[in-house]
Amino acid sequence: MTDTNINCKHKELNKLKFNTTNTDVTKTNFCKKCGCILIINYTEKAKTVESFSLIPNKLITSLDINPYETFERINLHLLSSSLASKAEALPKEYLKVRHNLIELLKEYILEYNFSTRSYFLGIYIMDYIFSSHPYLEFTEKLKLDYFVLGVFLVAVKFIDDDAYPPSLDSFPNKKNPSLFYPLNEVRKYELMIGVLMQFQLDHYTSYYLTETILAHGCVFTHELQELNLKEGKSIKEKIKKLYRLALDINKMFVEDEESIKYSNLIIACTSIVMAKELLKFKDTWNDELEGLYKVKLSDMTSCYNSILK
Repeated sequence: MTDTNINCKHKELNKLKFNTTNTDVTKTNFCKKCGCILIINYTEKAKTVESFSLIPNKLITSLDINPYETFERINLHLLSSSLASKAEALPKEYLKVRHNLIELLKEYILEYNFSTRSYFLGIYIMDYIFSSHPYLEFTEKLKLDYFVLGVFLVAVKFIDDDAYPPSLDSFPNKKNPSLFYPLNEVRKYELMIGVLMQFQLDHYTSYYLTETILAHGCVFTHELQELNLKEGKSIKEKIKKLYRLALDINKMFVEDEESIKYSNLIIACTSIVMAKELLKFKDTWNDELEGLYKVKLSDMTSCYNSILK
């Protein structure tokens, strides 16, 4: 979480909840102007105000540091954030509705014109929450329409620079567009999603990793020569097709529940291998790529077959 927006006086507030104990009072509000979440604690002696925002705390982009250092960081991160080991823990009740939740998230992303990166982070957040928190004790009680809206707001605020909260203040019910969700309820779920994620949102999704590998380069000169590509225009067109196809394969697979069984790095590498194969590259994965990403072609066999299904 980032610190308070010091340029905002938080005069326009949306009240989210009100808790009391014998001597203490806690209010949690949402600022309509800047989007901050305000936690106000009153005690007998003092009043304290904490202000948090999910806008945005960027990951280091793929071209900011060299590829070796990038993937050292990524591999360390994946050890703690991969959901593959939690796939079996996902409740069957969630798996039954997962596709519908993803489709609803996609509708919001497209409707408000936010990025594919936000979409992938949103899917990760949903899978993480249902695999990490006890279903019968907690997640069973979530209202799924509000849950998706909360995931949507958290993801786009974290990823997209233009996700200024006050512009997102009315959400029609998809089944009945004449009805609107109460803003206070939506904001409660937004705060809840942040709490359930421990406000840790800098996760390397498979989409982000695919973009990173492609940005560092996965096609070598000898491969282009084997394809008899010599002109700059034809080379650029081939690379563009590879980029688009790899990301499309990735997107298609991550929407399937089978994808949760694999690490995001394996999914990213496999998407690129399949794209190169479809575009008739002789070498889909070579020693240079294996040495850089510490992933062998044989490591991708199971993921490859799952994508084919």
